[in-house]
Amino acid sequence: MNARFGIAAFVLVAALHTGAQPLHFEDLGPLRIRDQFALNMGFLALDPNSADILENGRWQLDVTVTGTNSFAKSEAIEEALEARTTREPVTREFLESVVAESGQNAFYLDGEFYRTAIALHRGFGNRTQLGVTVQILDFGGDAMDSSIESFHDAFGLGQAGRLGAPRGDITVFISDENGSSYTSRNPGAGLGDTTFSLKRGISGPGTEWASSIELVAKAPTGSERDLYSSGSWDAGAQLLASRFFEKSCLHAAAGVVYLGENERLHTRPQTVISAMLGYEHEIFSSRNSLIIQSTVSQSPFRELDLPELAALSIQASIGVKCMISRESVLFVALTENLAHFDNTADIGLHLVWTGRF
Repeated sequence: MNARFGIAAFVLVAALHTGAQPLHFEDLGPLRIRDQFALNMGFLALDPNSADILENGRWQLDVTVTGTNSFAKSEAIEEALEARTTREPVTREFLESVVAESGQNAFYLDGEFYRTAIALHRGFGNRTQLGVTVQILDFGGDAMDSSIESFHDAFGLGQAGRLGAPRGDITVFISDENGSSYTSRNPGAGLGDTTFSLKRGISGPGTEWASSIELVAKAPTGSERDLYSSGSWDAGAQLLASRFFEKSCLHAAAGVVYLGENERLHTRPQTVISAMLGYEHEIFSSRNSLIIQSTVSQSPFRELDLPELAALSIQASIGVKCMISRESVLFVALTENLAHFDNTADIGLHLVWTGRF
């Protein structure tokens, strides 16, 4: 995975310094960054995308590669890890003893998560677009652990219990009134859930705001045992809008998703609301832009008696978009969690290529 991002960085730098003829400012939408929390990967989350609609017979391919690192836990578990003087395995017995001593429900998540999503879209007549997205998920690895700990040390942020757990650990634990669930294994790469989308344009040609509505359904094609699927069908809808200026663009999205039951993670059928706002501006030349984007979402665990896990999810991303050609764009971005740190990924790295043909 490190090699993949290294290659992406090389390609990006080369593209930024290319001597090709400049293009006028065009756009293929916001960063394709959904909710990145590992426990949420089996649920449907709406991918931000362009508000415009492909012309009849035109195709678009999006390839997204994402790596995230999460270390999240309830307060009682964090205190128990902080009390350790050495890195020791975080076993089920250890976690359940913390729950018994505190008398409270608790959760724990430690692991890196990688996602490769391939989305294919096609435009049809009457401003309609259909799409399908296939995901390959991989829970495991420790490529980011040492960098995160060094960063925390450099800025005096504290480790919040990281030094009491082994690097490269893969552990998921949830204990509530429904009992406890524990996983500590690397399932390797596997198929995730598959999504299908229907998008219809709202705005007409020549309007300042490009807008559309997208309907999405998720089929449970992944493994629920490996947390690559919720085991249920999910469905949602989002309103997409973009406002173009001479050298910049504003992106916005608002959506609602109905999630089915997830027995493994103790969640019931529910409705989740999310929103995205992004701004990008031309840099260096009309071929490149800097984009800042934020996503806010309700947690699918908000009905559980786990305050840290149930809080509102807020993440911010910053990235560079480089036009390889008029209809081909490369995205490289970094995501950080904001405000609430125990229900979002600590850090996320993203590489996206999107093209039309």
